[in-house]
Order: sequence, then structure tokens, then C-alpha cells
Amino acid sequence: MVRLLLIEDENDSAQLILSFFKKKGLDVKRASGLNEARELLKEFTPDFVLLDLNLPDGSGFEFIPYLNDRYPDCKVVINSAYDTDEEKERAKSLGVISFISKPLNFSRLSEAIGV
Repeated sequence: MVRLLLIEDENDSAQLILSFFKKKGLDVKRASGLNEARELLKEFTPDFVLLDLNLPDGSGFEFIPYLNDRYPDCKVVINSAYDTDEEKERAKSLGVISFISKPLNFSRLSEAIGV
């Protein structure tokens, strides 16, 4: 079973994404910020992290090196309204496999995760 950690602070978006991927058969956990994500990662090792960039306790960009160091097999997908060319290049340089611009695009999310 594919394991996905969703890091998203907007409740409505998070609930839609959780429901979508659970219906696809994924084991999905959600954190509303980076500190909560660090706690979840102590007991949950995801195959994918779906990451928002603008979070209440920091930037998703700051979290990617943490993920890369501790979970090198985990693939990161960004889903963000902040989608400038500079941010996309930064994401690529950090090893992000896909940068999906908000609003939600479930076909692109599904394609990025491979389900």
C-alpha cells in the first residue's frame, strides 16, 4: 500500500485531498504544519509527501532537506498557489518530482503519485 503524508494547513483542501487518495486505496496521514509533520514522521514513513509551501510554522522549502536527509526514498510533490518560475526551479533543485499549482487538480495529483 502506498503511504502518503499530506502537509496542508487549509482544512477544506486537506479534507478533499485525504478523501480522494483514501478512495484510491492509499494510507494517508495529514499534518497541518511542519512541526506536526515531524511528529507524524516518527511513526509513519511515507512513500510520498504532498507539501504546501506556505505553512503557519514555516516554508515547505525549508522542510525538503529534512525529508531528503532522513527519508531518502520518499518522493516530494509540491501543491502550492505560490508557483513562480523561481520557486519551480528551487523545487527542482531540491529533488521535488512534481510541482502542481493550486487550485486543486486531482488528475495531476494522481499522476504525480502514480495512482
